[in-house]
Amino acid sequence: MSNTATATRQFRILGITDSINSCDCCGKQNLQKTVAIENCETGEIGHFGTSCAMQPSKCFGFEKSEMARALSDYKREQEIIWAKTRALYKTKGGKMVSYDDRLTGGSMGLRYADIPLRDECEREIRAARR
Repeated sequence: MSNTATATRQFRILGITDSINSCDCCGKQNLQKTVAIENCETGEIGHFGTSCAMQPSKCFGFEKSEMARALSDYKREQEIIWAKTRALYKTKGGKMVSYDDRLTGGSMGLRYADIPLRDECEREIRAARR
């Protein structure tokens, strides 16, 4: 989870995570990330999609700058995880292969040749950061 962003209200943003992918508010599933929000009066922690977390009707009272800071922290954390995953993958002998999908509207670049090894490296990095 990313660094804590604080609010001077009943609720505070604990961070953004990709380990919980459903919204406690609307019930939407398979979200890429959720915002962990603590009710400071009860200690209860809920996980909300970014849209539900920012709706004024939810009465969380967050400023857009607080949510932007939490999202920025999350993005930075993801960039670090993927950079470390890439480095570990290469250390373990993983190779990158070039691709060119421009003819079908895609892009070109490099991708992992060994997806299971990449997934293993990602799990190791995420476990080490917890």
